[in-house]
Amino acid sequence: MKNDNYTTAFLKNTILIKDTLKYKGRSLFLRRIGLGVALILMMGGANAATYFSRATGNWNSNTTWSLTSGGSAVGTGVFPIAGDAVTIQGGFTVTVNVSSACASVDVTGGTLTSTSAVTLTVAGNVTGTGTISGPGSSNSDGLTIALTGNWTFSGTGPNGSTARVSPYFNGSIDQTFIGSFAFRTITINKASGTLFITGNPTFSSAFTPTAGNVNYSASAAQTILAGTYPTNLTLSGSGVKTASGTTVNGILSMEGTATVSGTFTYGSAATLKYNGTGPQTTGTEFPATWSGTGGVIIANTSGNAVTLGAAKTINASLSVNTGAKLNLGTGLNSTSTSLNLGGVAQVTGGATYGGTGSAALTINTTYFSAATGILTVGTACTPGTWNGSTSTDWNNASNWCGGVLPTASTNVVIPNVTNKPIIGAAGGLCNNITINSNATLTISSTGTL
Repeated sequence: MKNDNYTTAFLKNTILIKDTLKYKGRSLFLRRIGLGVALILMMGGANAATYFSRATGNWNSNTTWSLTSGGSAVGTGVFPIAGDAVTIQGGFTVTVNVSSACASVDVTGGTLTSTSAVTLTVAGNVTGTGTISGPGSSNSDGLTIALTGNWTFSGTGPNGSTARVSPYFNGSIDQTFIGSFAFRTITINKASGTLFITGNPTFSSAFTPTAGNVNYSASAAQTILAGTYPTNLTLSGSGVKTASGTTVNGILSMEGTATVSGTFTYGSAATLKYNGTGPQTTGTEFPATWSGTGGVIIANTSGNAVTLGAAKTINASLSVNTGAKLNLGTGLNSTSTSLNLGGVAQVTGGATYGGTGSAALTINTTYFSAATGILTVGTACTPGTWNGSTSTDWNNASNWCGGVLPTASTNVVIPNVTNKPIIGAAGGLCNNITINSNATLTISSTGTL
């Protein structure tokens, strides 16, 4: 049978007297030959059931439950199990006295609580406007509610150390977490998907984000739960998101019009991303020196620039995506190890970039807003040094330090790099030339130096 509880309820209320099947006092006259078939037909559709609280009692007590709102008790030994929907109503208190399971729980007009350290596994949503509380401070662990759906319960919730309720989010799809309840612990252990937090939950013992992405998405101020986020953390919506004791090992993405108060710690492979829906100015989330190997990504394609709030040293790549624009600030001098504009790698070796009004050598109005700030990419090098960053063409300025072609007065150095220079029909100019060990210079039959 697919639902043992339902089957038990049926059989407990069934008496077979010769050819007569009595179910809940009603007689069904059957031929013996059809009895087995009749039982199968009557119970074959009994999959998930919906249980309603009808009295105050324990979860595993049949007298607590009815299969209809306001109905009579189910049979002895019958209570909600995995796959069953639960509604707690009528002002009754249901106590989870042993670890239990259900498909969903709606606390509409009653109380869900526990008397010991137990887990209620919910395969769907936790909803309602009633009361959820734990066993009190005498129990160190209390009630854990492990859910794969949404926590949209908005009633009277846990109040921290005295309530001892702990949500455990382990769904493989996006989940929503509303409210500003005080929990004992909060655990995020998602195989995939994102947990969207729209309230300001707190914890008295531990916050454990083991796996899964998290997005603080309220259109209001929020406090970021202190802990180490192993994958991606997104701050979206609007308002100030306050951080303290927060570490990000994946991508910190600034979205919407949200801003930050406080600072972050970043893992060695972290990435900082700006993907807002309006103008953005970097804040305390962007340290003076960025070292995460994921680099910094400007992805705001709203038509508004991302403006540097202070000079930055980016010991990694800086990427400005197609459709996005970076404002280097007024009079600021920033650096990055490398630069990608629209997915295309740019000249390094100390090359300088900026927008209109900048003293940078390369002015790019597509990816940089008008500002006096300057971005220096890579370690400064001596003009006339070949880097072959783009191709083997001697006369392509991007292959030379600083993006400047050598002239007749330039002393040229050819190091051993992957793209070795070739002089074609256009010829080449230099003063002196040094070809380092294992480096080569090729002059075509029509070329001159």
